Amino acid sequence: MAALLHDVGKPACHTREPEGRIRFTGHPSAGAAIAARILQRLAWPARIRDGVVALVAHHMRVFDLARLAIDGGRAADDIGRTISMGAIRRMFRQVHGHEPGLMLTALADSHASRGPAKSPGYDAALATVCDQMLRGYIEYTTVQAPEPLLTGKDLIAEGFAPGPIFSALLQAVEDSRSEGRVSNRQQALDLARRLARERAGADETKE
Repeated sequence: MAALLHDVGKPACHTREPEGRIRFTGHPSAGAAIAARILQRLAWPARIRDGVVALVAHHMRVFDLARLAIDGGRAADDIGRTISMGAIRRMFRQVHGHEPGLMLTALADSHASRGPAKSPGYDAALATVCDQMLRGYIEYTTVQAPEPLLTGKDLIAEGFAPGPIFSALLQAVEDSRSEGRVSNRQQALDLARRLARERAGADETKE
């Protein structure tokens, strides 16, 4: 169903630039909204409906990351040099429980496209990159993932007021850690404080 509906938002987002190039900017999010309405009308179970909507909403993220590791029709030998684990984790977090489905949806999308701009070896290269991203993610989450630098209890002990922001701060710390920007508890606390201040400032601006 995700493969069937993945581009359903394109007609609503169709634009043509002055030089003639056609674009579909924003079609994943538009398609996700349409898919949600369709599956609601068909009375699909919420768990499956939510999975399909997530795959439609985020299928282009696979291509956005893969392009960093594909040169023409050839995949890089080590995608870790160009695609960070933090970026891979953020992508898969959006489709939690449907990670292989996201890869398959993107691969099907690529195989279904026929255009002169696509290199002859692109589909094979994309499959290689998708495989490496999924394998790396599974290995990281099941074997390599270290103990978290911070917990909710740590934040409370440092004077943070408990609230919904906790999960966002802790996730940001771990993302920064996987990308090599944070490596110890003090750096993690400094980052959490800075992000909390920025969020508080943004909330004040909205008010």
